[in-house]
Amino acid sequence: MLNLSKVSTGLSNKEFFDWEKRLKQALEEDSYHAGIVLIGANDPQGLYEDKKLYKFPTPEWQKYYRKRVDTILRIFSEKKVRVYWVLLPPMGPTKYHRETRFLNEIFKEETAKLGVTCVSLETVLGDENGKYSKFLPYRGRRTLMRADDDIHLTGAGARKMSRVLMKELYKDFVFEY
Repeated sequence: MLNLSKVSTGLSNKEFFDWEKRLKQALEEDSYHAGIVLIGANDPQGLYEDKKLYKFPTPEWQKYYRKRVDTILRIFSEKKVRVYWVLLPPMGPTKYHRETRFLNEIFKEETAKLGVTCVSLETVLGDENGKYSKFLPYRGRRTLMRADDDIHLTGAGARKMSRVLMKELYKDFVFEY
């Protein structure tokens, strides 16, 4: 297992961190059966391509962003790695929630083109209607799922998300102990 997580990154800003380059490198160094992608929370911002800035969410921005998502998916595909793309959960700040729903639509559309498993967190880290909720049922009681910023997960929120991801993995893989 390899954990490539890196906070404050995404696909919009390759100057800060280039996920395509890092993913290619990791998949050259070793082989994997599955890849879990949870990315994009920092991406509602300008995107540079060919030394030109495209404003979020203009059609040009969308075109280049979709291309970056597609590239990540194809890197996995070339190495025959099964991908689980995790959609961004409901967010507390209204504007931010709207922006991340917009990104989720891009993720859904791009993953559907390649038959990639998309994992929704709408009713896992949101209420029964998929709306943001800071407290959710967990282990028989209402539990704090989000940090004070109404974006980041608490430990309980992360564990709840992990359970959903493991259920998806168990559908496709047999784990021997």
